[in-house]
Amino acid sequence: MLDDLSDTNVEYVLDTGQFQGSLGASGEGLSDEKAAPELYESIEMCSSRATMLRAKYYFAGLGDEQWLDYARIVGSLKNAKYSGAVSIIYERRGSVPSTEALPRAVRYLTQLFEK
Repeated sequence: MLDDLSDTNVEYVLDTGQFQGSLGASGEGLSDEKAAPELYESIEMCSSRATMLRAKYYFAGLGDEQWLDYARIVGSLKNAKYSGAVSIIYERRGSVPSTEALPRAVRYLTQLFEK
């Protein structure tokens, strides 16, 4: 689709929370399950076209993000030579306040991109 557009202002934003297989994409909320495999397959296919990453975080508990495998997502982006901006979106699903969640997400993504 991007190849068919003549408008050079149209770009692709890779939104980790809206791919098929993402726990947030259906609008039904989250369960204790991990994201479905097709989420990562789709991200891998689209990574080379992305000009911005919209990284969705849920943080239902302690530690790193539990539903989305950001090590795998960032690996796909790095393989595609991604060099765009990163926007972090926090959709609270547990007791972690945004004042703690956002710095955690920044630290974790920074570590992954620097590896």
